[in-house]
Amino acid sequence: MGISSYPSCKENCGCRVTVTTLSIEQNTLGEKRVEEAGLTDRIEILLCDYRQTPKPIPAGFDRIISVEMVEYVGEEYMETYFRAISESLNKENEIMVIQSITETNQGLHQTRSKIDTFMERYIFPGGYLPTVREIIEHLEAGSTGSLEPESVQSIGPHYVRTLRLWRENFTRNWDKTKLLYMKGRGDMTLLDLETFQRRWIGYFSYCEAGFRAGILGNHVITAKRAQVLSPGGIVPL
Repeated sequence: MGISSYPSCKENCGCRVTVTTLSIEQNTLGEKRVEEAGLTDRIEILLCDYRQTPKPIPAGFDRIISVEMVEYVGEEYMETYFRAISESLNKENEIMVIQSITETNQGLHQTRSKIDTFMERYIFPGGYLPTVREIIEHLEAGSTGSLEPESVQSIGPHYVRTLRLWRENFTRNWDKTKLLYMKGRGDMTLLDLETFQRRWIGYFSYCEAGFRAGILGNHVITAKRAQVLSPGGIVPL
């Protein structure tokens, strides 16, 4: 959940929220915004790995929402990730929502190009874009079949416009962005600044083209605990 959306938790749904992050900067900013919004009694921000997230006692979480985080889990830990989600959820009426940038062709993972090396080095180090099929397969394996996909929504086409607007805003506000980038970095040359600028314009343009061509996708996947019939009624797995 984006830290800018915290105030809506109390105003719109009155829920209690636990947020996990590995970013010290995001944690600091999030705590500041929560305090300013007067929501310290409802929102807790934890600086920890998802595998160390403490489970609410005794039941667990009613809902778990993951927004563009699964891309950083890594292919080898996808099953572990969904196992952690399954074990942290309440055993009844719980829902998991995952939003993830995806690749539409699994074969792309075996044919990394120079531009992908650029992305891994400068933009998303250690990132891995799964296919929708991979996400669902790892969800099934990690939860041992106890979480079933309920819906899959594609929002990738909207990202063509999103990336274009990000690029235009970045270019329009370059003078302000440049000052923020220079802050605390000592002496910087014009080449340093141009490299930074071109790097981000290249990133926005590359991703815009990827979504436009349908190579990149963005999906929202919802899953809930599977129900089984028994002589005494429906029992959650």
